[in-house]
Amino acid sequence: MIREALEVSTRAEPVPVEVLTERARAAMERRLAWILGPNDRVLAPIRAEVVQQDGGYVGILVTVETLEEVSAPLEGPMLTMGR
Repeated sequence: MIREALEVSTRAEPVPVEVLTERARAAMERRLAWILGPNDRVLAPIRAEVVQQDGGYVGILVTVETLEEVSAPLEGPMLTMGR
């Protein structure tokens, strides 16, 4: 499971919280495309929720559940030196 808290601050021109939440979700989708391998899977939809909102500050918690393949390292000179 990957959990990430994103901090987003608004400027003089307010941005609706819904837009900020969607931006945080889209940022996680881009990050997952880079992080996950070809055999990894997203198990549940990405969730983004506002956890703090004060003045011009919005805290958004983005959560996604993934299943990632973990494999043993390949044999090589660095791994066999201690034998």
